[in-house]
Amino acid sequence: MDEPFDPTNLTIEDEPKPNTDASADFTSDTGDKRRSRVFGERRNRAREKTPKAAKPVVHIPNRKGQFVAPLTKLYGGIGTMVMIGDPICGTAILTSAEKCAESIDQLAYENEAARRAIWAITQTSTMGMVFVTHLPIIMAVLMHHVPPVQQAFGQMGASMMEDFLKQTAQETDKQ
Repeated sequence: MDEPFDPTNLTIEDEPKPNTDASADFTSDTGDKRRSRVFGERRNRAREKTPKAAKPVVHIPNRKGQFVAPLTKLYGGIGTMVMIGDPICGTAILTSAEKCAESIDQLAYENEAARRAIWAITQTSTMGMVFVTHLPIIMAVLMHHVPPVQQAFGQMGASMMEDFLKQTAQETDKQ
């Protein structure tokens, strides 16, 4: 009968030896000797590097004052949104909107990288327009049906949304 296995009583001859030469002589039909490290199959060269199409270079005009109006509108929208939750901070944003827009416009006039970034912010995409046009509806539904949002915006926000809903209902009835 065999003796029970005792891992502490192993000799060098009993230890298994890996066969490191098992795939050393492998050559494929195409002569590609590279193999995946994980699964061992040959790599597909077509998937390795596909040339990417070059992005078109967008020419951004460099004129003083070109970003003042869009940035002022952006600050106005942010200030209006903030005003719902905090009238003091919202008013501060609205009163400083034009001066901030002018200073950023000056930075864009002097710095190419800043001009590119501001251009990307101020150019509205179609998806951005869809989101902005649906924002009043989203806010009205959230204020009317989600208690945590009602608590976050407080009584003033709730009354503003109720007034908005009443005006919208009256305009709908007129049509």
